[in-house]
Amino acid sequence: MLRGPHLRRYSYSERGTASTGDEVNRKGALTGGYRDQKTSRLEAIKRVKRAQANVQQLQEKLSKLQAQIDGAREKSRPPTACSNAVFANARLRDIHGADTAFTVKNQEVTQAVSEETKLEKLGNDINSTEEHLRLDVSARIKELANLQEAAQAKVRCLASGKE
Repeated sequence: MLRGPHLRRYSYSERGTASTGDEVNRKGALTGGYRDQKTSRLEAIKRVKRAQANVQQLQEKLSKLQAQIDGAREKSRPPTACSNAVFANARLRDIHGADTAFTVKNQEVTQAVSEETKLEKLGNDINSTEEHLRLDVSARIKELANLQEAAQAKVRCLASGKE
């Protein structure tokens, strides 16, 4: 099944209909398709903004955790080479815990950025679909006007022939 840019790529040399109902002609026109009523452009924009705010919060948390890790690393340096083994093990556990927290937060930031990218793509898809629907509606309105004019002309012709 070809959609969007893939379908357009072949539209200049071929004419066809995709399984989604999109029709393509060789002049590049892409018409038809389906619009999911559950998706809203405004909702997609709101989700993108929420994701961006979430990314910013997670980046701030990440910066704070990095500062804490750096501070913990500075504190974990023993004053002498022959420090107490128990003290050193406790510090290593603290550093490992901070590194684990850092890794978790880093994964959360990566996931939020991924979600933001998905939402931006969804917004672009919605914009593209909206543009195609507007063109389709415009073409159908013109077609309807032409059919009405033709019907009126036939009625006039029939009326003049009966007189």
